[in-house]
Amino acid sequence: MADMKDREDRSTDISSNLEMVLQIPVKVTAEVGSISMLLQDILRLETGTVLSLNRKVGESIDIQANGTLIAKGDVIKAEGKLGVRIVEVVSLHDRLSALD
Repeated sequence: MADMKDREDRSTDISSNLEMVLQIPVKVTAEVGSISMLLQDILRLETGTVLSLNRKVGESIDIQANGTLIAKGDVIKAEGKLGVRIVEVVSLHDRLSALD
């Protein structure tokens, strides 16, 4: 009987710990593209300057959680704002491997 009670207590502890972990805020970002520039070129930027990014128009963008790639998506208009429609989710195995 005590062994069963210990298992139930551990299960309750795991459930409450998991519930706490699931409440941790995570910053999700959608990266349209990037570019490497020399500092001197950055200092010369002015209004109207166009930066050519590393993605083509219509190409899916990266969606990251705390800097880790979790999905790819397409930019859309959603309720008057920019949004992202998920088109591919990185496998759980790959997401966990990226944490190493």
